[in-house]
Amino acid sequence: MASLHWTGSTLWRRARSAFPAFAACDSGNIAMMFAVLSVPLISAVGIAVDLSRAYRVSSLTQNALDSAVLAAGRAGQTNSTNTFSAAQTAATNFYNASKPADVLSSSIALASDSTNTNFTLTATSWVSTPFLGILSRMFTSSAPAGAPSSCSSAYSCLKISRSATASIGAGGNGGSNVEVSLMLDVTGSMAGSRLTTLKSAAADLVDTIIWTDQSKYTSRMAIVPFAEHVNVGSYFTAVTNQSLTPYWWNPWYTVAPCVKDRKGSNAYTDTAPGSGSWIPDYETTDCRPAASIVPLTSNKTTLKSTITSLVANGGTAGALGTQWAWYMISPKWATIWGTASAPSPYADLTTLNSNGAPKLKKFAVLMTDGDYNFMSAEPTSTSTVNSAAVSICSGMKTAGITVYTVGFELTNNTAKTMLTSCASSSDKFYDASSEAALIAAFRDIALKISSLRLTN
Repeated sequence: MASLHWTGSTLWRRARSAFPAFAACDSGNIAMMFAVLSVPLISAVGIAVDLSRAYRVSSLTQNALDSAVLAAGRAGQTNSTNTFSAAQTAATNFYNASKPADVLSSSIALASDSTNTNFTLTATSWVSTPFLGILSRMFTSSAPAGAPSSCSSAYSCLKISRSATASIGAGGNGGSNVEVSLMLDVTGSMAGSRLTTLKSAAADLVDTIIWTDQSKYTSRMAIVPFAEHVNVGSYFTAVTNQSLTPYWWNPWYTVAPCVKDRKGSNAYTDTAPGSGSWIPDYETTDCRPAASIVPLTSNKTTLKSTITSLVANGGTAGALGTQWAWYMISPKWATIWGTASAPSPYADLTTLNSNGAPKLKKFAVLMTDGDYNFMSAEPTSTSTVNSAAVSICSGMKTAGITVYTVGFELTNNTAKTMLTSCASSSDKFYDASSEAALIAAFRDIALKISSLRLTN
């Protein structure tokens, strides 16, 4: 189509340069030739313009359609009561928000299979073709069936039909087990409506990724709230080799289960706690955050209860949060988390199932709303903390973990650069500039992780 558009433009330039010579010629033969040639020349240019518009509309229609049918699949995944109705509403909303504007009309029709696991969405757009419409003055023809009322003949509009199918797949993940570690920034700057929005976005992520049928393929998620510390809850002794009541002479003094950044040779690795590699504890009676980590689980109630309980306060120990996002899905920590929450081996990431999909996919989703400025429970330069976070991300990516990063209403490029470097690729960094954008970012990540896939 691009070559046709180029040909039309070339013809127009040539015709335009030739017109003055034709018009100035007194010869009757030349004048007649000019009259005869001007029609096909102008028609060729017009056809190129019309078809170029049609090609653009076709491309926009397909892009909007792909997003809409994935939204339909996502809605079908998370609504077991009114599956088709929810899918239809989602598809309509997404398509209307991104469908082509330069059309006479554009509409969709959704269909699904008997199990509501494959959704096919068809879009029909009608494009005005005013140059081709001139032909209707020479040839009588009625408008095509189904054309909008403004389309007066077969030449004055063009019908563009596109379709896309989204397959939820067995269990909703396209044939792989899924492990996701979700790091959530609950520092003081997240207070108010920002935290409310984060809770909504995170709960939506849980609903999409944790599917109901875990019989064939499993999906599990871990949560790491972070602020100045990470609260490890009941795992404190297992990871620090310390007691929560360290002073025999004061049995009423209880240490909160807070930990701080690792240093030394294990700072950027996922080495399990043990002799010479214990996690440093932070002796305080007040953990920030108060909410503790949640190891891998498919229990939606547990995950969403933790999300609901989040409270915002404290500084931003982003490298620490990133460390723990890795620990939650590292198989080296399997004995720490216990059998039910034990991460699967890294080898499963490169082992294929009979369906050709990897046996396992591991993801880390890292969310923050600003500069990292705490390390080892002390205020620290942003450059130092950022450098540590990027090194930890590099370790995750080398291990085969796909890293998504989300920046929420970031005010400078320093944080954006760090998060882009941490992400597995630039398209896996989301610069959410508003609360609505944060929800959209989490939803898009959820759709990609849950592997709703376009099958045609």
